[in-house]
Amino acid sequence: MKSFSSTIKQFLSSKWRDAIFSGLSVVIGIIIGPVLEKLFPLLFTEPNLIYLTFAVVVLVFVGTSPLILSMWKNTNQQVESVSAYSKLIADSLGQKARLVPAREGYKETHEWLINAEREVLILSDYVFDWENSKPVFDLEILKSPERQALYSLMQKKITEKQANNEQFKFCRIVQVPKNHSINEIFPHDDYYYESSKYIVGISKSNPELASLRTVEPLFTNTFTIIDRKHLYIEFNAFTPDITKAITPFVLLIDDPKSEIVSSMLSLHQRIEAVSTLVRDVK
Repeated sequence: MKSFSSTIKQFLSSKWRDAIFSGLSVVIGIIIGPVLEKLFPLLFTEPNLIYLTFAVVVLVFVGTSPLILSMWKNTNQQVESVSAYSKLIADSLGQKARLVPAREGYKETHEWLINAEREVLILSDYVFDWENSKPVFDLEILKSPERQALYSLMQKKITEKQANNEQFKFCRIVQVPKNHSINEIFPHDDYYYESSKYIVGISKSNPELASLRTVEPLFTNTFTIIDRKHLYIEFNAFTPDITKAITPFVLLIDDPKSEIVSSMLSLHQRIEAVSTLVRDVK
């Protein structure tokens, strides 16, 4: 059995490190943001937002890294997997949360989606090299059966709700840089194209049921909220091989009382208000 110190060294040199630090930073930022805004409202005026954002990012990365390392060093147990590390982080934040590889995240979200009754809200930071019009996503994951099954289930869920005339809302907002089009993605991603084409077709007759929307980049992660109690947040890390493809890791939060879920819901609502409805896909 490897020593605890060697396990730590291996972890710190792996792609999981960046994913966990990124996830923890976003979670902490979501928690402390509303508190700061209430305590110091003048800080959140327009001229100060850029400086405040920079300061929070620096503080989160500098302040939390020693805390995490200290927590690992002081534990008496030898942790053999990254899931165990992520559980420590989740427990310390008081959330029902796990950080898992993308495929496991797709499977978990698939189960949530099967039981979805009210709404599915998505803000997508689609991983794509817009300037060179090519994907930089891990192709094995991009074409994985787990991802395909999730997109197929989304369409099935919308179809069922429409057939039964049930109140339901599916809204996917894709962040697309200025002077680019969502259509640039589709030749490289069949699942995304078919899903988007289906949603746009539904929105032409019933936009309240399903809609595909775009907005300029505002948030550097993809997240999905299901029935206001399940939250899926993607964090991206480069693979260590020569391809430097981007592999997503997923933070799953399953808690209807979570402040993080409610904060992400508010964020989605605000972004949806300024987004543009996609009326056609090519």
